[in-house]
Amino acid sequence: MLVIPEFASFAKLYRPSVRRAVLRRICAVIRKNMPASVVAAHTGRATFVLFLKNQSVGTMRRFIEQIRTDLTTITEVDGFACHFSMRYALESGTEARTSDEFLKILSSRCLDYLPSYGVTGMIGDQVPFDIEKFDHVNRLIYIADAETYDLLYVNPCLLHYRHLPVDYQYAGQKCYQLFNGTSSPCTSCPKDNLRRDRFHFRTFHSLRNSKDYHIWSTLVSWNNHSCIFTDALDVERMMHAEDYAPLRQCLQHTTILKNKPFYDAFHRSSVLLIDNAAAYQERHPELQIIPQGILERYAIGQLMIEHRSLGYIAIIDPTKEGFAAIAKPLHTILRITSIMMRNRNNIQKLHEISTIDQLTGIGNRRALSNFVDKCLQPGTMYAVIFIDVNGLKKMNDTFGHARGDLLIQTIAYVLSNIAGKNHVFRLGSDEFLVLMPCSNDEEAITIIDHIEQSMETHRCSAAIGYVLCLAPFHNLDGLIHQADEKMYSDKKRKHMRRDDD
Repeated sequence: MLVIPEFASFAKLYRPSVRRAVLRRICAVIRKNMPASVVAAHTGRATFVLFLKNQSVGTMRRFIEQIRTDLTTITEVDGFACHFSMRYALESGTEARTSDEFLKILSSRCLDYLPSYGVTGMIGDQVPFDIEKFDHVNRLIYIADAETYDLLYVNPCLLHYRHLPVDYQYAGQKCYQLFNGTSSPCTSCPKDNLRRDRFHFRTFHSLRNSKDYHIWSTLVSWNNHSCIFTDALDVERMMHAEDYAPLRQCLQHTTILKNKPFYDAFHRSSVLLIDNAAAYQERHPELQIIPQGILERYAIGQLMIEHRSLGYIAIIDPTKEGFAAIAKPLHTILRITSIMMRNRNNIQKLHEISTIDQLTGIGNRRALSNFVDKCLQPGTMYAVIFIDVNGLKKMNDTFGHARGDLLIQTIAYVLSNIAGKNHVFRLGSDEFLVLMPCSNDEEAITIIDHIEQSMETHRCSAAIGYVLCLAPFHNLDGLIHQADEKMYSDKKRKHMRRDDD
């Protein structure tokens, strides 16, 4: 039994001649895709019953799925726009004894369905369920109109992933606008390749956030519209899924001694092929990293950077047919990984050079800017403490710059011990800034007293000023200026006290 659910509402809108034209188009699609031996009857309201002898249910399903696909291509009849989907049910001859029983079973399967999900399809083999079930899955799911790209449903997981509130009003927005930030449909949109009887799989790299995704899409009918149903998974999150935890725990944080048989083999070859994991384990009982029985075979290659071993890469349980040829691709993986890690290390070194003061090892002005932008906790009160070292010029002129450098390093050491290295920054020759969470003036004065006592112990001194400010900071330079003015007031007060003495 085939049912075209949109025909009833279409028939109410247009004159009889248009209804007849639509039925002729539907019948033409059925005749085109069914074998000549089929017996077909139209029972009314675009409901058809087809009888086919000596054919399996699978063969019937292929015929009907092609009818469903062709029906979606009907978008206009006699100048009137239209859209049609199809529900169907299958029944074998052993399920009923009379034609009345046949029709009753088919009608029950095809028409008595749960509409809450809204997706119509092959009811006989489909388990309908509420769309709200998608609200509780940890996957990125949305439904959009196939013609207009208007979003019809976005699950909370996807909203959270896009940093949007759960009650975000996405209705009327285009899927490509919300998810990719573009003004036109994505060039990689698979809409033209989608079918109703299967999922289309693709991988996608987002230029917006530099993440990779596995995406499954299909066509569904919802509220008499052809819609794109999309289920996506962040590859990085997938690789950290809990399903991988047991084996990961076995492989991580192991010493070279526990891997000694591997490293002994690496002296002879950088790649080791083990086609019988159980036998290898018996020959090397000290190798207890991978529990017995988990793996059948594996290939291991030593990862090297600048003649230094960093560990190994393993390809676990490759196919038996391709195992003998796996050494070459593993060599390639090792080489590429080595290059990527070396580039990563170089980038880290460049970052350190650009953000770390080379004399003291603490952060510089750029590090301070990064800290303010990324590390401050909104709503938290911070003490902005400005420090100006006393006597640096005199030290340089009297004892030389080496002694002056030692004085600067000593000040950095004192501040780092009290505030933590990540909270101390060198702004200039003899100027430092400390950013610390601080509730009130009393706590700030206690911190400064601690700094001054430690400096006295290390035979150095500095003028110190501070201000309190609630994060986020909107004018860091203004705060530094205020702390600087307080510092000069402190310096002037100390000079006056020294003159009085």
